[in-house]
Amino acid sequence: MRTRIFVGVVALAAAQVGAVPSARAAATEATVIDAGGCVREASGAECKVVAGGTMVATQGSFVAGKMGNRIRLGDGSELTLAPDTEVQVLPTLRLALGGSGSVRGQVVQVVRGRCEVVVAGTMTALSAVMIRGAGRLGAIAKAGMVVVRANADSLAVANVTGKALAGSGNEWGDVPPGKVRVVSKTDPKGAPRELTAAPISAPSRDVAVAVGAIAEGPVEASWLPVAGATGYEVVVRRDTTEVARRFVAANETTAAFGGLEVGTYTASVRAFDADGVITRWSTPSALFVAGIVLPDGALRGASGSIQLPPGRSVSAASAMNR
Repeated sequence: MRTRIFVGVVALAAAQVGAVPSARAAATEATVIDAGGCVREASGAECKVVAGGTMVATQGSFVAGKMGNRIRLGDGSELTLAPDTEVQVLPTLRLALGGSGSVRGQVVQVVRGRCEVVVAGTMTALSAVMIRGAGRLGAIAKAGMVVVRANADSLAVANVTGKALAGSGNEWGDVPPGKVRVVSKTDPKGAPRELTAAPISAPSRDVAVAVGAIAEGPVEASWLPVAGATGYEVVVRRDTTEVARRFVAANETTAAFGGLEVGTYTASVRAFDADGVITRWSTPSALFVAGIVLPDGALRGASGSIQLPPGRSVSAASAMNR
């Protein structure tokens, strides 16, 4: 289905090239959640590192750090930026979305890189985030999670779970759930294709040992390779709390995590495809750090070896699922 979208009384094409109607635009709020990124106040200016909780002004741009960053927009929607992704948060605009009604939408210019959008609204409660790419290319995330990869002459839009549109100028089309559209100046419609399947986690048989509270060595997550993947992202959580994150190359199918406390963790992995968008997360796999207590008289070598007194053994420090 093709959709014609207007911003207030001015066509979206005008907004895409920077003509924002002052009567229809409003200031927006955006807050950096994580530390590690930097703000560039003008093109070519020095990028100044900012702390978590910093407000992002609409006059400049934000560049994600080496581990990526998250930004919370004024309506509660969140952006997760891949490392070195640069975005500019623009004033909100009134979006008239045809039969869906209208909403004052958040607007984000992706200068380069990949941006994951989780919309604050639901499938029934109207909300929207407009993502602008190069020239007149753009996308609108209306619900759920949408991933956008901005290149010099194209915009890849993946609807992971939700509602999304993508297009150029005035002619836009739906991006169905589980599909990807790549729109460009030469191909403004961008035929939809299937989202690449999520990686399959390999069961972990690796257990890290901790003499005390912290593991002596790393524990390793592994997965099966994904055809056509250009890289992977791996996240380790304890319960629902993220404790570590790694980005690994396309030819790697393992990631090691050290310095974990005694307990049980889960690791999830997702792949980046040739268009730079992500797959869904894999089914979580378990990782274990077992704590042990050494008996009196035990000796530890410089290499980490342990020598036990005759007739003595180690004991468990605590349950691994604590």
